[in-house]
Amino acid sequence: GYVPSSGATVYSYGIPQDQAAASGVGSLDIAQASISGVSPNFNYTFPPYSANVVVLLPTAPFLIPSAASQPGSGQFIFQVNGQPGVPYVIQSCTNLNSPNWIAISTNTTASGLIYFTNSVSSASRFYRAAWQP
Repeated sequence: GYVPSSGATVYSYGIPQDQAAASGVGSLDIAQASISGVSPNFNYTFPPYSANVVVLLPTAPFLIPSAASQPGSGQFIFQVNGQPGVPYVIQSCTNLNSPNWIAISTNTTASGLIYFTNSVSSASRFYRAAWQP
């Protein structure tokens, strides 16, 4: 049931690094490549005689405002729809362009759904949910 983001990173150690270690010519560093087109089912060809690590990030969560959020009720209620077992941080800010988003809650759920209720003040507030590495 895991749904990865469309991009991933592949770290490889193989014949080029092994030959560099033996000859002293070339890079001993682990090779890093970005790949696209990642989905729950995707194909990727690995170099022969290599060890590879594929880093898959989860898709971004999305917020769904609740119908229970009514002007004048004093509360803003929303649902975070993410992935099961993935930690998400809910952040708030008064300006969408600000780099200073404040973490107000961190959650990991078995279902991927997080319900959040927050008191509403007179100032505008923006909310977002982000994957917590």
